[in-house]
Amino acid sequence: GVSPDQNQRLFEPFIQAESSTTRKYGGTGLGLAISKKIIQLMQGNIWVESVQDQGSVFYFTASFEYDSQTQAIKDSLPLIDTLSSALVIEKNESCKKVILNMMEAMHIKTKSCNGIKSGIDILSSQKDYDLVIFSDQSDHTLEELMQLVKLKVDSPRNMHIIRIYSMHKADSTDYFDYANIDAAIYKPVTPTLLANAVMNAIGKLKGYEPFTLHYHTDLNPESYSLQNVNVLLVEDNEINQELASVILMDAGIHVVIASNGEEALSLVKRKNFDVILMDVQMPVMDGFETTRLIREDTTLSKIPIIAMTANVYTEIKDKCIQVGMNGYISKPFNRSDLYSIIAEFVPDVHRSNDLSKIEGVELEQTLTRLNSNRTLLNNLLIKFSEIHLHDVAHIQEALKQGDHKRAILITHTLKGTSGNLGAQRIHLLAGKLESDLRKNLKLTDESPLLELSEAISELVNSVSLLRKDDSFSTNIPNAKVSSNEERSILLTLLEKYINEHDIDAISTCDALMNHIVAPTYVDLLNALKKALEHYDFENAKHLLASLKDQINIDQEVSHE
Repeated sequence: GVSPDQNQRLFEPFIQAESSTTRKYGGTGLGLAISKKIIQLMQGNIWVESVQDQGSVFYFTASFEYDSQTQAIKDSLPLIDTLSSALVIEKNESCKKVILNMMEAMHIKTKSCNGIKSGIDILSSQKDYDLVIFSDQSDHTLEELMQLVKLKVDSPRNMHIIRIYSMHKADSTDYFDYANIDAAIYKPVTPTLLANAVMNAIGKLKGYEPFTLHYHTDLNPESYSLQNVNVLLVEDNEINQELASVILMDAGIHVVIASNGEEALSLVKRKNFDVILMDVQMPVMDGFETTRLIREDTTLSKIPIIAMTANVYTEIKDKCIQVGMNGYISKPFNRSDLYSIIAEFVPDVHRSNDLSKIEGVELEQTLTRLNSNRTLLNNLLIKFSEIHLHDVAHIQEALKQGDHKRAILITHTLKGTSGNLGAQRIHLLAGKLESDLRKNLKLTDESPLLELSEAISELVNSVSLLRKDDSFSTNIPNAKVSSNEERSILLTLLEKYINEHDIDAISTCDALMNHIVAPTYVDLLNALKKALEHYDFENAKHLLASLKDQINIDQEVSHE
């Protein structure tokens, strides 16, 4: 906060509240002056309310042209009148309040709760909800998500589901979401975003285009995939670390961060990396010296090192080459440039699989829906083959036991998932079967089930081709066994995340797989990773216990 005297001068050029501000924090005193000029050009005003030693709040007004799209949204809003009531599941109180206010503005009767478990209790006892909005901030298990799907299928009011993502999860490949939600938006939520999502969700029954997930990446997956590439990011600035990490992880890259050259040297001797991104100017040890020392070690001499520098003078570029760097990228960099230069040094094991070999999938249509993200489609198809391989057998079993609702639920989920993945034959056959089951039509013979089984098998067999290069060993071809202390830390961390049902368990499991490469543990680790990807935390808990037991046994034997 500032004093009233200082308050009056804040918007003057080259003025700061105290002379020590520039010395401590940098800056020129121009930011607020420029802001004032811009706001005045927009027929607005800017002012500040400040209490010394407490803080300041800045306000501004501005005029904008009327958006022609607003009328189109207004014209479509009467369709929202068909909604009787909605339930918002969000544990963040501020976000919840914002969403409730927006829903009130759309004249939709809305209730709220903090978690999906409470939401399921509400939806089970009150059948008049036709819209559920839930946030990725809401804690949930796979079992609870599937309960929500069952409530959706059984709903007499054709209940729809909208999911709200945090921006850092915008590239989520959550299989549940893709199979079962009707629309999705990313925070921060705006009235227009929410209104469009509601229209999109209910529009599935009113001739609107179906919802598609948008994956924000400039990467051209036609050329390459960076999934599972291991990158060491050497950068001292925390903001730059965060920005670069988000961009890298968006492409499925595994990122390890070093804050200076000394940390980087320690890491490259203990872990294997496909590429090193090296900041040039750092404290303790700069990027040039770090690169020189790495190149002196014959075991590390072939690791590609890419310089990151805001200085693009010729002498800097020449020095990068002299010390043994393979390339450079200018700061600030964009996604496309960063992905492209990393791809130049990615081993063949990380190249994209040939999706054209997949039978039964409308490839062009599906890739359009996924913004050409072939890596995502690859992962979704593999998950589809794992989850739905035995669906027909499960349907037969449910019908034999007289569990008609379960048979409908399995068929409904299969229909939705296969449709979103462009598996048209499975989608049509499952849709016909679901329709017959809902009409209580008896299956005079098993030909519909046999035909559906053949269609699934055809797709699964094709997908198996994608997995040949996706084994545990190819993802970490030269991994080193780490110290027992590091392994113990990772095991403890993984156990914590599993007990808390935290999805960070997946990345921790990946790290553990890079540390434990003995063939004895491969099956257990793969099973553990699969359980976590399916959010089956209970099974993951048992598998982790088995893994720890096996490690303890091996340690006892080695000591003997």
